[in-house]
Amino acid sequence: MTVQLYPDQLDLVTRVRAAMGAGHRSVLMQSATGSGKTRMALDMVTGAVRKGSSAMFTVPRTELLLQTMETLSGYDVPFSTIAPGFSYNPVSAVHLAMTPTLARRLDRVQPPRVMFVDECHFGGAELDRIIAWAKAAGSRIVGLSATPMKTNGKGMGLWYDHMEEGLSVAELIRRGRLSQFRYFGPSAPDLSGVKVRDGEYVQAQLDAYMEQDTAIIGDAVQTYRKRAGGKLCVVFATSRKHAGMIRDAFIAAGIAAQMIDGTMDAATRKRIVMGFARREYTVLVNVALLTFGFDLAQAAGMPVRIEALTDLCPRKSLPLQMQVWGRALRAGDEPAVIMDHANNWREHG
Repeated sequence: MTVQLYPDQLDLVTRVRAAMGAGHRSVLMQSATGSGKTRMALDMVTGAVRKGSSAMFTVPRTELLLQTMETLSGYDVPFSTIAPGFSYNPVSAVHLAMTPTLARRLDRVQPPRVMFVDECHFGGAELDRIIAWAKAAGSRIVGLSATPMKTNGKGMGLWYDHMEEGLSVAELIRRGRLSQFRYFGPSAPDLSGVKVRDGEYVQAQLDAYMEQDTAIIGDAVQTYRKRAGGKLCVVFATSRKHAGMIRDAFIAAGIAAQMIDGTMDAATRKRIVMGFARREYTVLVNVALLTFGFDLAQAAGMPVRIEALTDLCPRKSLPLQMQVWGRALRAGDEPAVIMDHANNWREHG
């Protein structure tokens, strides 16, 4: 099976390859959330393998690892996985690696000829060490991101010397590749008493404020009922306690809801996502788990999309906010409904 790309995807891949051919050793490939960055990267991975080269694809989270493993398994490219619970095969032409695991094993892993860094805006010292390791070995690097800046707003020029851009969100919506949307900002918290540190709200203070503001939680339930009742809706909360409060408020209002977070094991998360996809409950509350790289249909193993999004997590970070709202923009028959109860539209426009 070969990777089939849309003409604009093929154009972007061609430009990235041309940039590397022109001497750029590290290229950032920017493409909107939902535009198919993984498929484009896999086209380059399979191309490298056909030429007898080696490639590595790094991801920052377990959900992305499992999704990429499933996607890569559909192509005729044997690969080895560098992650807890997997055996490393040093002779494999393609390696799929979890960033934290790879960072701990740099002295035992052979650097690739080409390294692809998925969600390259996300990562601190571990990712810095990996890129420095690859560059020192002469590897070429391709970073993949919808939002080419760190979550603290800093640029990506430290590691990438060139960028190629894909189509804008507006153009992808116009072409029907992403969904139209209806946007509502029905209520907003007063965050004047919450301090900001390093460009983001102080988490403990933000959690405490949002957990006590039950009026906004109640408004979120009523707004969902009015604007998106019956639609599959993902809710973003600030903390596990906050998420539990939101879930309980929906259930008390007669709306089936569940919550999911990173402390749950993979099997539990899979079961919850499948229940959501099957509409056993229509509201799924999450804490910093579905922020980026989440493909609901792939995770559930069946055709399904996020039809609505309720945002109850204020953010200063524009890249993070764009990633969140992008969860609801997968193409569908009806416009997505975005309900912002966190005042993020005023923060970011």
